[in-house]
Amino acid sequence: MKTAKIISVQENQRNYQSQNGQVFIHLVEYEGDQTIWEYHSKSAVCEKFKVGQMADFETDVKQNGQYTNYKIKPAQQNNFSKAPMKDEGTITYLSVFSSCCNYFAQRSNTSEDVFAMAEKAFNIAVSKSTLK
Repeated sequence: MKTAKIISVQENQRNYQSQNGQVFIHLVEYEGDQTIWEYHSKSAVCEKFKVGQMADFETDVKQNGQYTNYKIKPAQQNNFSKAPMKDEGTITYLSVFSSCCNYFAQRSNTSEDVFAMAEKAFNIAVSKSTLK
């Protein structure tokens, strides 16, 4: 994987029909390399590479007869976000609430006790996590 600043993008220079639909070829240059790279996309607008922005990408050079193909693609991103999920607070609350329900179900307390204890437990969980 490489990281560099994108210095040039020429959108939709060519296109072709693949078995998965129309493919558009964009020409991309990045800082520190004078090679013009082909980015193959399903969009006529180059959405993954923007001039002036830093990008994580992978390059591939293949010899095809007398021609050399220079291809660039965005780096594979993992599926785990570094930022908290927007529903993380709800998930935490439901987990705490479930635990409180189980606790009080065994002790025959009222539903008001369950909600009060769930609220206290949730506030403690939030104070100790990144949900603030």
